[in-house]
Amino acid sequence: MADFDKQVILDGTNRVTQRWKEIVSGVYGLFSAVAIYFGDTEVSAANPLPVTGGGGAALPVSVADGDDVAEGATTDAAVVTDTTGTVSGKLRGLVKWAFERMPTSLGQKTKAASLPVTLASDEDVLTTAIDQTTPGTTNKVVASVASGGIASGAIASGAVASGAVAAGAFAAGSIAAGAKVAAAEIDGHSQTLGITTGAAVVTDASGTVQQYLRGLVKLLVDIVTVKIDQTTPGTTNRVDAGDEITISQTPTVTAGAYAANDAVGGLLTFADAARAAGMGGVIKNLLIVDDNGQDAIMELWLFRETFVAMADNAPWAPSEADLRKLVGIVSTADGAWYDAGTPSVGQVEASKEYTCVGTSLFGQLVTRGTPTPLNTDDVTVILGLLRH
Repeated sequence: MADFDKQVILDGTNRVTQRWKEIVSGVYGLFSAVAIYFGDTEVSAANPLPVTGGGGAALPVSVADGDDVAEGATTDAAVVTDTTGTVSGKLRGLVKWAFERMPTSLGQKTKAASLPVTLASDEDVLTTAIDQTTPGTTNKVVASVASGGIASGAIASGAVASGAVAAGAFAAGSIAAGAKVAAAEIDGHSQTLGITTGAAVVTDASGTVQQYLRGLVKLLVDIVTVKIDQTTPGTTNRVDAGDEITISQTPTVTAGAYAANDAVGGLLTFADAARAAGMGGVIKNLLIVDDNGQDAIMELWLFRETFVAMADNAPWAPSEADLRKLVGIVSTADGAWYDAGTPSVGQVEASKEYTCVGTSLFGQLVTRGTPTPLNTDDVTVILGLLRH
């Protein structure tokens, strides 16, 4: 049926043009279909109805919570399975899923209290670089979204003034499917999306899309952030390369002859061999300075805790209980003596690990030769350590 004449309706300010599609009955007719025109152009998906203010400026659009069916509402239940649901429900489900699998607090945990991880049998070594330019601060691994991911001005600001379109002004189906309104959504005008400054939601609780996304980022950053307290290196975190020290001791020896297998001097205490009780390190080397150049074979017996030492110039015979405290023996037979005029220096490279009960190592010299010191301070022991 051909279209009937279109009619222009004026209310003094606005102008709406309608074209009658069909007259059913009556003198003036009842309309079963009405086409809306803007100017001489019929409004359709291809020609959307522009929404502007009186001066032609674009007006903002405010979408009430729950009015967008696909977007949903801030109180939509969490969707945690492969099923239908709103954007809000699915984001809430993601936050719920992540929260339920997060440890209750940061820090080292037992396996039972940690997030389960399955490593592949052929997994490559993961190298992690930690910036310690300013030790003791929080070092973060930050995930970011590239600037410009959403084009600025894609929706014109102020396209529709708040409240310009009354609720129910458009009957269901009165606007063709696919018709679009060019408008900008101002921050906070969508109650479901929320505002850019919304607080992070990290539990199964109501929130906006912004809050859920911020909560997800917070949970992920908390997982990958590595924090190392270096206030007192080596005491609580045990993450350091160690430090090298030397400890020198001069035992009081006999100014006279020794027999083979005699103790030379008394108990030696190497204080601060460990940086904390129960820690230790590596015995790197041993230097023995012999002021009289005897060059006899000397052994330094080292123990993790104190023991019953032999008297100077007495046969070396420690008890079985004390021998169980032994951490190592360093002998000049494994090194060499070097002359320095009358004195000589014995040098031995050791590389022996040790652990202290407290923070000190204890030791005693034993000779396998027959040296004859001239003075009671003729022998000096210098122990090189790498402390953990």
